[in-house]
Amino acid sequence: RTNIYFKVIDINDMTPVFTPEEYWLTSTEELPAVIDLKKLAVLDLDGSAPHNTINPADFVVDYTKTVAKDEKGAIVALGTTPFKFSPTNAGMFQIDAVLDREYIQNYDIVVTAKDNGSPAPLTGTATIHLNVLDINDKPPLFPSATVELKAPTAPPLPIVYECVNIGDVVYTAVATDGDIGENAKLTYSIAPGAGSTHWHIDPGTGAISPVVVLDRESLVFTNYQLAVQATDNVHTPAAQTVKVYLHDCNDHTPNFAHMDNKITLEVTENSPIGTDLLLGGSNTALSTYVQDHDQVGTLNTDFLWTEVSGDPNNRFSIDLNTGVISNDVAIKIDLPAGWPAFYDLVVKVADQGIRSGPLSSTFTVRIEVQDVNDHDPIFQKPLYEAVVSESSKIGTSLVTVTATDPDYAKDNIRLEYSIDPLVLDGITDITKFEIIPNTGQINLKNTVNFEVKTQYTYAVLAKDAGNPVRTGTTNVRIYVTDVNDVSPTWKQTPISHFTPPDFYSGEFMYDLANGMPIVALSAIDSDSGAYGRLTYELEEPTTLSFEFEVDQVSGSIRRQIGKSVPPYKQFVLYVSARDNGTPERKGVCIVRIDTFVGSEHLVKMTMSTDEGTFDANRQQIIDALTAILRASQTAPGVREFGTGRCGISHVVASSRRRRSLLQSTSLDLFVYGVRNNFADDKESLGESKDFVTQQEMLQVFQLTTDGAPANALAAHAGLSSTPVTQVTGVTAATLTETPFWQTAGGIALAIFIALACLALLGLLAFGGYKLWMWWRARPKKVKKAPPPKPQPKPAPEQPKPKPKREGKKKFKKTIRKVMTMNKLASGKAIDPSSGRVYCYNKLTGTTRWLTTTEGGVIHQKEAVDLRKIDDPNPLKVKD
Repeated sequence: RTNIYFKVIDINDMTPVFTPEEYWLTSTEELPAVIDLKKLAVLDLDGSAPHNTINPADFVVDYTKTVAKDEKGAIVALGTTPFKFSPTNAGMFQIDAVLDREYIQNYDIVVTAKDNGSPAPLTGTATIHLNVLDINDKPPLFPSATVELKAPTAPPLPIVYECVNIGDVVYTAVATDGDIGENAKLTYSIAPGAGSTHWHIDPGTGAISPVVVLDRESLVFTNYQLAVQATDNVHTPAAQTVKVYLHDCNDHTPNFAHMDNKITLEVTENSPIGTDLLLGGSNTALSTYVQDHDQVGTLNTDFLWTEVSGDPNNRFSIDLNTGVISNDVAIKIDLPAGWPAFYDLVVKVADQGIRSGPLSSTFTVRIEVQDVNDHDPIFQKPLYEAVVSESSKIGTSLVTVTATDPDYAKDNIRLEYSIDPLVLDGITDITKFEIIPNTGQINLKNTVNFEVKTQYTYAVLAKDAGNPVRTGTTNVRIYVTDVNDVSPTWKQTPISHFTPPDFYSGEFMYDLANGMPIVALSAIDSDSGAYGRLTYELEEPTTLSFEFEVDQVSGSIRRQIGKSVPPYKQFVLYVSARDNGTPERKGVCIVRIDTFVGSEHLVKMTMSTDEGTFDANRQQIIDALTAILRASQTAPGVREFGTGRCGISHVVASSRRRRSLLQSTSLDLFVYGVRNNFADDKESLGESKDFVTQQEMLQVFQLTTDGAPANALAAHAGLSSTPVTQVTGVTAATLTETPFWQTAGGIALAIFIALACLALLGLLAFGGYKLWMWWRARPKKVKKAPPPKPQPKPAPEQPKPKPKREGKKKFKKTIRKVMTMNKLASGKAIDPSSGRVYCYNKLTGTTRWLTTTEGGVIHQKEAVDLRKIDDPNPLKVKD
């Protein structure tokens, strides 16, 4: 037996591996050069040297892949090679230069380790992340040694005004420190000095604010020099001088120190022009009496004088700079002409302050004019009119007469009212009314009767208490009326925001069928009974035009039958609504009607609804169409019809159901548009209405040329219950409808009516002939004969006696009566005594018993076969 031994020869197939492959290290800046930072561990799994041998010189820093970053993360250039490995201690990573954190704060260092294997060495790589720590090595610095906070050199620095609030920051001192974190934290302070206690600086932010009220008028200081310091508690503090100049705020109002801000003057009438009215005629300037504690020589103490009120007619003037008041006209007293007995002039003095704005104060100068009693009392109207109802209660106030006296003195203007005993209407009865002497109020003293007297006219006097006494006169006319005291008023849905209720504007197709309503007027009268029933009539000058008529009950305006109007013409009608009261009251409205050509402006909208629903929603439909028209855009952003509106010319039932409009569920609306509302008020009667063309209407309301309605029609809430299904244009031919009498149905109906009329005429002729024949043969009218006496039944075995022979004349008369009875029996009756039934004739006065065909007696309660009754007017009985 033989043992075989194998020897495995190692080759360099394992790469050196750093453990770990990333290192996170820190180092403080400003350390001395060449210090050991970290020994790196490398593992090579080869089994023998030199494959697993790594010498100190085999560790290398790869600066081509090393990255340096500042504190903001920006990559910066290395400039030097601050790192290396120890030449004697394998894997010892060393700092070979002084590090500056303010320049480079982070390093991403790539290092390599190479073995000495063959045939080629292998290299391992690791990354060292080095963070450089800060030390407090930078002193604080201010950007400037001195800062002056004053105008005009301050901007962009702030200007400090005395009116700054306590605690408001006026300036922030800012120093910089190159360090970071706690090393860069600075503390601010103000060094003790003159006025330094008036200020506070925030230790952390450097914000400077006052701690006292900075009133430059009361404080010793008008400016400050603050020694501001900033320290990081290591280096010498940085210093900055902050010079604060207090600027004046307009915080003091000019005050007028003279007689509680009031001056009173007495001036006689017709004072000469240019008289200085202030202070007894002297030229003392008002500014002498004004005090203002703001800084002298600035706009804060530069005054301007103006009149505020009390002189609406500019009879006085005041010097803008001195405040001297003088009169510009000769002063007199005339209250009605605007010349009062005194003037209270409110004068304002204002500084021209800045910062907080001008401040001002006012005072009053009363200029009293001495009065002379040289005017009569004047009533406001030469005639006062009042209305009293005959149902008014005693004591009812009717009218108040008012007189004024241009004088001013108390006695000269104290008036007393009275009724002149001389009654103007010649009736001595002045007991119906009374006047209150001191107010002029006229009240009802006794009841009045409209049927006795309808009006009263009196003369009323107003006397002043002056010396001599002066008197004014006016007339008072009082009308007695019934209770009808309300006039008809118009109501309508306004066409636009500016349309008054008593103005109607309508349009219609000039060749619209006669009799169709054009404008529907509506007025109301709150009176009751006959007073509330209104009658509509055309007023002058409308009555000179015969193209239109108004329905007296409904108020609808129609074109008169047989009248034609031209297209594009304007008609102005005046229509009154009169009540039936006494006296009659009415309201008059103006109606403007314009005509147009339907084929040029109308579009037909087919609406799925019935007439009842349409009538109930007519105004809502018009409002919806108007809203869509106004919202439409003829171009992007252009609303040409922003104030336009829509109207409905007429409505017809669709297709073959026009003669049953109330039952139709589809209506054709012929709609037009007015481009704007420029002609929709009484002041614009001279303006022409601008109608929207048919093409423009189709662009707004038609989606496609096949008649599909626009989306706005389907989406509008106002048309939800009356949807539009089709929108098409119209032509002159489509607007002209064939009259019904020209259709086949109309012709057939006409023939039928003609034949029916002929038949009726024939019946009338035949009836007339029969009536004429009856009139000729009529018997004399006699009273109704009593029922015949009951006769005993004859014995059956006894033969009937033969009738006696009578003369020829009596025989003919009897035969004629029997024939008449048999043919013209008027009716049947029952004999109350026997219960038998008999017939009677009203014309002849004859009667006979009703019997059977065999001659049997018929009683009321007996059941008899009708066919066996001997009846002059037998009933027709079927077998």
